[in-house]
Amino acid sequence: MPIRRMGSFAKMDGILSDVEAWFFADPGLAQCINAFTEQHVDDFIVDSQGADFNEAGAPGVYLFTADAEDVIEEDHMRRAHSRKLVHSQFCELFEHQLEEFIKQRNVTHEEFQEVFAISHEEELAGGTPHRWIHCTDYEVFLRLMQAKRSTPVLVPMAFLRDEIVGLMQQARLCIQRKKEILPLLDKWDLDDFNSLVKVLHCPASPLHQLHTEHKYLARWRVRLIQAQRAVVPPTTPRQEMADYLQHCVRQCSPLQFQTTMAYLHQHVDAMPLSPLQRQRRHAWQVFHNWDEACVGVLKYESVLRAMERTEEAAFSGKNWKKATRRCAARLKVSNTEKLLITLQQFQVFIAELFPPPSQEAFPHTRLIATPL
Repeated sequence: MPIRRMGSFAKMDGILSDVEAWFFADPGLAQCINAFTEQHVDDFIVDSQGADFNEAGAPGVYLFTADAEDVIEEDHMRRAHSRKLVHSQFCELFEHQLEEFIKQRNVTHEEFQEVFAISHEEELAGGTPHRWIHCTDYEVFLRLMQAKRSTPVLVPMAFLRDEIVGLMQQARLCIQRKKEILPLLDKWDLDDFNSLVKVLHCPASPLHQLHTEHKYLARWRVRLIQAQRAVVPPTTPRQEMADYLQHCVRQCSPLQFQTTMAYLHQHVDAMPLSPLQRQRRHAWQVFHNWDEACVGVLKYESVLRAMERTEEAAFSGKNWKKATRRCAARLKVSNTEKLLITLQQFQVFIAELFPPPSQEAFPHTRLIATPL
């Protein structure tokens, strides 16, 4: 029976905190990681090059100097294969240590996997980011081995723990910025990636003035433009645009980020709106006010009850019941367990309740003042 349904999640909720404490303080784990790194460090020859950015935006190509007797290309291929084999062994070592730890807590592998998946869902809603699992990422592992090869006195586990602390700080910052970026695109009602690019790269843009575009961002931008051209009508999913924008501001200081967001909001606020667009903007204001955690979905029944509490005529009677049933039927297509409504679905629902020419009759101010 799933943990979230059998009532034991509250009891097991502390296991992730226990694992995190184990990762950062357990001497047995540190001894294993330190010994492994010492044993395999000679497989890694550091090259001072590697200044590019990969597809995910992490710095470092991780090039390594070729052995004198090898052709460079062959050596790169041989060492890449060797490094991946060592990385696989490192992953097996860590996973074995983790399995032993959770077994001592009387938690099965399947239970732990489900608890971790639930915690990931909560993180997306603004919960605690757990990043110790990323200690087995290939890039983190390479940075560890590079650092040990460059600095023989380095303590591997201390370096690894510092890396994870840095990833946790980045994750918290990303969560904070996500709560500003996605609502901005929703307010913009944006589905055209080209429009976003034009605003970001115009001379007045703070991002344009701050730095040049990294290669991985340029490749990402081109891919999104090409993907949008391939669909009819040409559109780009808003979440993909939010991910792209989040990477664009990744290197920004807090002040630079706020300057960029103020510039984008100023652009959006200055846009002329048709009656339908104004109605959608008002619907966004209501939805965003209710979605305090910026999860992106609301409970449909809670939305209906809040609308009915305003005692507006449009939110009662036969037409109201018909509209709510039609909307519920659409939501049930994608909601198997509970009815949740997204911003776009809410905007469609409002458009049905207040069709032309009655868009301006939508009582958004009263709904904003009504708690969910």
